[in-house]
This record gives sequence, C-alpha cells and structure tokens, in this order.
Amino acid sequence: MMVKCPKYTAEFKKRAVDLYHARGGTYAEIARELGCGRRQRGRLSEEGARRQPAAGGQPFPGRGGAQAPAPRERAVSQGERDPFKSERLLREQGAVKKAKFEFIAEFSARYRVSLLCSALGVTRQGHCAWRGRGRTSRKRVARIMRENGWRGVTRGNARRPSGERRVARAAGAPDLVRRDFSAAGPDEAWFADITYVRTHQGRPCLAVVMDVWSKRIVGWSMGPRIDAALADDALKMAIERRRPPAGCVHHSDHGAQYMSLLLGATMRRHGIRPSMGSVASPWDNAVTESLKGIVKSECVHARTFATRDEAAIEIFEYIERFYNRARIHSALGWMSPDEFERAHMEESRPRAA
Repeated sequence: MMVKCPKYTAEFKKRAVDLYHARGGTYAEIARELGCGRRQRGRLSEEGARRQPAAGGQPFPGRGGAQAPAPRERAVSQGERDPFKSERLLREQGAVKKAKFEFIAEFSARYRVSLLCSALGVTRQGHCAWRGRGRTSRKRVARIMRENGWRGVTRGNARRPSGERRVARAAGAPDLVRRDFSAAGPDEAWFADITYVRTHQGRPCLAVVMDVWSKRIVGWSMGPRIDAALADDALKMAIERRRPPAGCVHHSDHGAQYMSLLLGATMRRHGIRPSMGSVASPWDNAVTESLKGIVKSECVHARTFATRDEAAIEIFEYIERFYNRARIHSALGWMSPDEFERAHMEESRPRAA
C-alpha cells in the first residue's frame, strides 16, 4: 500500500527555515519537531537551508513555491560562479570532436564514413561540415572579382594584360588549298605537321613535310622540343632534296612553329607560298593527320623505345627505307611513292623518234 507524501505550503517551508536559523541544530531535529516524515527530511538539506529567502520570495522552489529556474538560467548562474569553466569545457569538447573528425578522415578510405561516425558518436553532417571548412563558392569568387574588375592569371594560352610586350611572329597565311588534297605534278603542294614520339626518355618531336602528289615524305626532323627550329629543319631538308619551283605551296595549321618569323624567312628566300587552314580544324590538314596516324600505328606504337636515339634510328629506317620505297598506297594505284615517281618520270621522258 502506497502512502502519499504530504504537500507543504510555502508558508510552512518559510517557517522551517526561520526556525532553523533562529534555533540552530540539525535539519533532522527541525523536521522531527515539525512532524515531517523520514522521506521529507531530505528536502530540508543544508544547501536549501543556507539559501536566504529574498524579500517576498520563497525559500524553497518547488510545487508549493516559485518555479524552478530554466536550464539555461542555471547554466548562466553556474558560468557566473566559474566564468572560465564553460569556455574551457567548450574548448575541450571542440578538441575532442576535431580529433574524431581527423580520425574519420584518415580511415575513410578503408571504412565507411557512416560506420566511423556511428562508432565515434558524431554525425555525418558534422563531419561533412568540418571537411568542407574554409571552402568558398566559385560563383562568389567570380562575383567578387567581377565587382572589383580583377582578372585571373593562368598558365599557357592566357589573356595577356594590355600593354604587355608580345613575342614577334608572322601573321597567319590564307588557306590556298581549300581542302583540295590533289596536285597535277611533283612539288606543287607540300603539307607539314608535327607530332610526338613516346620513349622512356621523354617525348621527342617529329616534324614531317609530305608532297601530296606522290605521298612522299620529302623532309623530316626530330628534336627534343617542339619549336620553330624543328619545323624549319624539316622544310630545309625538303628544299635541299627537291629544289621546288617558285610558287610551291607549303600548307600547315596555325601552330606557333609555322607562324614563326624563322620559317617565314626560309619560305620567302626560296619562293615558297605559305598556306594555313582554319584554327582548330584538323580537316583542313587531313592528309598529314592521316600520315601521322600511319607512322604511329606502323612504327611508333608497334614497339617501345628505350632512348631518343633508338627512336630516331627506327623512324629513319621506317621513312627512308620502308615508307618512301616500299609502302604502297591505294591513291597511287597500289604503288609506293618511289615507284609512282619513277613511273611518272618514264612517262614524261621524251621518246626517241
């Protein structure tokens, strides 16, 4: 059978406190004198008795008196008693949480993030917020730069600020070919381009010049860098070998090597007309794009070169001994460039009467 505990009014509690301060003694003695049961004696603790009732206030908060302060108010009062305690606790909790997040980031590659968060008692949202700390939206950066008139600096093909000195190079030449990859005779139209060769010592560059009439590689050059000198060496080899007539067309893309002043001077000196296709249009130089694919598939990609010298020797053997002399082309009636040129020379040779 349960016994209900009596409810004491605020006046009764105030009387008990006044009696304690007037007579002294212990709370147990005061409780027995007032007729409180054993269960009610604990309510009259020394901590509660030392609370002096404010004017018009209640000595003991509870059901018979004033309402208990809210948790936030209690926290504020505790912080006032120890002003550095709350700050210290927050700092310690932040350090522990940071250590947990760092542990999750370290082992996230081996275990699931959700499993690590559950084991360490943190949320995934908190870990994601910690991981993304310090990040700024790209659009916000763009807006700030736009409002202040700022411009970013990039490597490579970047916009140069106004007033910066540019490296001198020739203007782009007109397209004299117009995707007409045919010629009526030898040395009327040459097509040029540059590609890379893969080796264990890096990627040397290969520049080629091809006569579109016979598909013969009339000039080529290899070097460690893709520069104007590389394209100029290939053109000089073609000029030395073929002695082209004035008006021979040299067609290429808009690469900086083919727009250089060095290559332009060589062309003017030998009466060669420069021609260039559209920017970023490989179809305007389709014959050399096809030639590069043939060289790479039949020579470069078919083996692995340990050194650059080994690659240069192999490419020399391929161009001079196989491609120009033995490799047949359907456009030439299934003849090699050498055979096609010899056949043309025999046909053009005047016959004896």
